Amino acid sequence: MKKIHDLFTQQAALYAQFRPNYPREMLDWIVKQCYEHKSLWDCGTGTGQVAFALADKFDQVIATDVNAAQLAHASHHPKIIYKQTPSEQTDLPNKSIDLITVAQALHWFDHTRFNKEVKRVLKPRGILAVWCYGLVRTNNSELNQIIHTFYTEITAPYWEPERQYIDNKYEDIPIPFTKLKTPSFNIKKYLSKEDLIAYVSTWSAVNTFTKETGLSLIDTELKPQLEQLTLPKIIECQWPITLIVTRA
Repeated sequence: MKKIHDLFTQQAALYAQFRPNYPREMLDWIVKQCYEHKSLWDCGTGTGQVAFALADKFDQVIATDVNAAQLAHASHHPKIIYKQTPSEQTDLPNKSIDLITVAQALHWFDHTRFNKEVKRVLKPRGILAVWCYGLVRTNNSELNQIIHTFYTEITAPYWEPERQYIDNKYEDIPIPFTKLKTPSFNIKKYLSKEDLIAYVSTWSAVNTFTKETGLSLIDTELKPQLEQLTLPKIIECQWPITLIVTRA
């Protein structure tokens, strides 16, 4: 199995530019569950989307990732401390964190070791919020079918085994503490056809195929099919979010 940093290093810049942003109302809801707002730890921060979005809500933000290339494209903020370190073993003090966030990254972790670290660093009554998002959907049924086939058939052999956790909405992952009832949230974004293609090009399976074969599934499979469709200039895209929030 490839290491995480191998999968995301080459497309780090594209990842920062085209990955969907999480809805403000969801982030605000998570913050409201916290009793204190002194310290946030964003695990698997990637390019720092969540850390930056929540930086003004906490006195200090620690954002960690194993991938230096991702961190090199992270958004800077005076309250954020970026560290290249695994989420399963940090130098954070015991019982020091009010909120731990993990966005679209929990499936990569060693869950037993990560849960142990979470229990060590999270304050009593602190919040753990983890989430992932599913396959993009649009208001065009033909486009949806093309994307669905590209995901479930064409790129299927090149996804890492951990992808199944997302497909199963994290139901197979042990998550500590008492689970809270959460509202439903979706990511919504308006993209041009070119930006939608650029987003799909950030998929790890697409890049794994290119690395192994020297060919591009975007050029040989996706683009030719999209060219047959009459699409609007701007496409409404939505990603369903699976949000799990627990309290220590």
